[in-house]
Amino acid sequence: MHQQLINNLSNLHQFWLALGGAQQGNLFTHQIWPNHYWQADFKLPDINKVPQGKVMATIENPEAILLQAEKGFQQLVVLTAMNLMINPNMHDFKLNSKVVELTSNHDFSGWVKTCSRAFGYQIDLAAIEHLSLQPKVSILAYLSEGRVAGTVICYQTGQVLGVHQLGVAPDFRGQKIARSLMQHVLAMANKLECEQVCLQASEAALNLYLSLGFIPVAKLSKVCLSSDLA
Repeated sequence: MHQQLINNLSNLHQFWLALGGAQQGNLFTHQIWPNHYWQADFKLPDINKVPQGKVMATIENPEAILLQAEKGFQQLVVLTAMNLMINPNMHDFKLNSKVVELTSNHDFSGWVKTCSRAFGYQIDLAAIEHLSLQPKVSILAYLSEGRVAGTVICYQTGQVLGVHQLGVAPDFRGQKIARSLMQHVLAMANKLECEQVCLQASEAALNLYLSLGFIPVAKLSKVCLSSDLA
């Protein structure tokens, strides 16, 4: 596993811990959203020990999951882990005045509502409020006419800036808000003197990240285990 992928997965691991993850033996888990179950290196654990209803994340080939499973499973999504190395002379990206950082003094309910609509599942308000108290976290909102139109979370680990929960509300799509948010994030990374920006991209966002210079480094599968699916 090369260093850029290690940095990517380490940032994701630390971000999920900041969202309230806790260690159980050799694995880590959430009790509430995002309800993940994973190993620190995202290798495939013994999935027959993973509780029903938990979303397991792994960089292993999904076919290996089939071979190991005694329970049924549903593959929810395959994400692409991507990296961008920051050039200190990168001046093409500027901070955007429409993007504001929310702090622990803010009401996060509007941000959570927009992010939930963008991703099509319910984001837990308590998890975001907990996250806002953690160091090295920036919870950003793109504002349009006083409304939260887009969301993103930046989480810094060392010289790596991770991008999480980048989403745009359905009624604001087609206005290049996601691109504007990413350009803001890259300007932030440059200002923070980070060396690398990392993320895990959905199929829908892949072309955006490729156009910004991100390079794919691995696939991350998320599967949900259930005896009902056997």
